[in-house]
Amino acid sequence: MKVSGFPGFDAATAASGLVRARVNDLTAQVASGQRAQTLAGLGGDAALALDLRSERAQREAFVSAARRGEAVAEATQSALGGIHGAIRDILDNPQRVLVNGLPGSNAASLKAMAETARASLNTVVGLLGERFAGDALFGGAAPDQDPIVLPAVIETTGLFTQIRTQVQTLGPGNGNAILAATKALAQSNDPTVSPFRGFAANAASGSQPDARRSVPVGEGIAIPVGMYAYQNASAISGGQTTGSWSRDLMWGLSIIANLEPPSTASAADYRVLVEGALAALRSASNAIVEDQAGLGIEQSRLAVAAERNENLALQLETQIGKLETVDMSDVITQLTSSKSLLEASYRAMVTLGDLSLTKFMR
Repeated sequence: MKVSGFPGFDAATAASGLVRARVNDLTAQVASGQRAQTLAGLGGDAALALDLRSERAQREAFVSAARRGEAVAEATQSALGGIHGAIRDILDNPQRVLVNGLPGSNAASLKAMAETARASLNTVVGLLGERFAGDALFGGAAPDQDPIVLPAVIETTGLFTQIRTQVQTLGPGNGNAILAATKALAQSNDPTVSPFRGFAANAASGSQPDARRSVPVGEGIAIPVGMYAYQNASAISGGQTTGSWSRDLMWGLSIIANLEPPSTASAADYRVLVEGALAALRSASNAIVEDQAGLGIEQSRLAVAAERNENLALQLETQIGKLETVDMSDVITQLTSSKSLLEASYRAMVTLGDLSLTKFMR
């Protein structure tokens, strides 16, 4: 731009302005460590920087989801361990119920076993309703809802009261019939019988889908961590079973909790009922262990996924840094050189400004 009408002075002024702008840019880079204060300042690298930032944010979200999934899985493992422990005494000490080959012949041990079964039932129901960070661990696709009644209410449900009524009718020749009837109650989704609530109750009846809760850890990749209160997650129950370890537990424990010493005439049927209940508990125990193992595999997958996404996020951060940040030693060197050049341009302008015709003709 023409300033003075003297081409030499105008050229020096323009050059000085360019150097001064360069000094300002380099000074800002030294202060911030960034190539530019806005994406526009990156020029042709702006679009790539935006893509890399988006990818990094996505990877960081996957890491966060995987770590949360690990925490949920760990809390679920703890609950499963508590549920398994709640029936261990009954499974490890069947002689409390089966004494000297005659089920229920020892009234004191039977009473102790019934009390243990009631306490275990309350523990199981409480853990099936357990929450972590506000979400029901066994809530299936609706972790915000309670999937089962409260422990204090379980003995008032149709499941428990109707099993008690069936057990109290035990007599000669009907042991197998009562075992079958109580099993049907445990399998029932009738709202007057079932202890399941809300979404879980509807899903159990098949009136709505219940997808297992999963954690996204990559594009199109999700790892399941959720459990159900009314059905198994991945385990396949076998033996004396309703098909669900939670139902098996409530079935077997409800039978034992309502047992009374039998008459000698119905001892064989009594044995059938007691051994059936214990077999259901053993089936539940095996299925719980299987679900724990399955969840353990998912925990390992979550840990691997979290580490993979963390590494990718770090790689992306490095790439972003190469685009957006500066080599501080190089910039400082350029700034020092540019300042020297700016000072020289100022001296040249002063010299040009001091010229006169006399000095010029010397």
